[in-house]
Amino acid sequence: MIRIYPILLLLFVVAACRPAKIVSSDADSYAMKNDTVGIDSSIYKMILPYKTYVDKAMDVTLAFAANEMPAPNRKNIATETLLGNFLADVFMKYTNEFYKPADGQTVDFALFNTGGIRNSLPKGAITIRNVFEVLPFDNRLTVVTMSGDSVQALFNYVAKKGGDPVSGLQLGISNGKPVNPIIQGKPFDKTKTYKVLTNDFCAMGGDYMGFFTGAKNYEDVGAVLRDAIIHKLKEYNAQGLEIEGKLDQRIYNADAK
Repeated sequence: MIRIYPILLLLFVVAACRPAKIVSSDADSYAMKNDTVGIDSSIYKMILPYKTYVDKAMDVTLAFAANEMPAPNRKNIATETLLGNFLADVFMKYTNEFYKPADGQTVDFALFNTGGIRNSLPKGAITIRNVFEVLPFDNRLTVVTMSGDSVQALFNYVAKKGGDPVSGLQLGISNGKPVNPIIQGKPFDKTKTYKVLTNDFCAMGGDYMGFFTGAKNYEDVGAVLRDAIIHKLKEYNAQGLEIEGKLDQRIYNADAK
């Protein structure tokens, strides 16, 4: 796969050299206003070949989507979302393909943070640029081996929050509490040890996921989330498959049933 990260860094560094001021203090995005008009011609000439290369690489089509998958509302999380479901499922499929544990125990289910999803996937052509916009961070796929008590704390967190992207798990939420967790089609057993797929940021307790800390084991799957998605999208396209986000009640409001 084409590695364009160093070139992107160069462009960002050059852009950062331009005088700017903050005109908005929104916590999620800063609107920047340039104090100067245009850019120094010598700098522009220097970066133009790299910009052209990056644009060409970023606009490569990876696959085609049957429907738009909007970015989740990080301030008002739904029980499940089209994009959250799609990404969690693809991460699971990638891990099942490449994760070869010494103990032979495969991943039981996956949990990812809604906050890590930063944009939508459009209907139609999906490009490398789209994937970078959705997953801008270099988080790595990580398998965490957890006790039943820690997994119960995970369920409590998801229910209180109102949902997060999961795969291999079905969970009801009633008055902010977890109901009837089902893992790979089987009822949750608190006496068992489970392997949970997440990213390294969450595995270290990020996004208030403290239940991951103090786990029995942490294993790096060997891929950045973004690279795993790109790999699988290329694979689907080569097979002539169109991707699609679906809602399937994997996390649901138990009070509404």
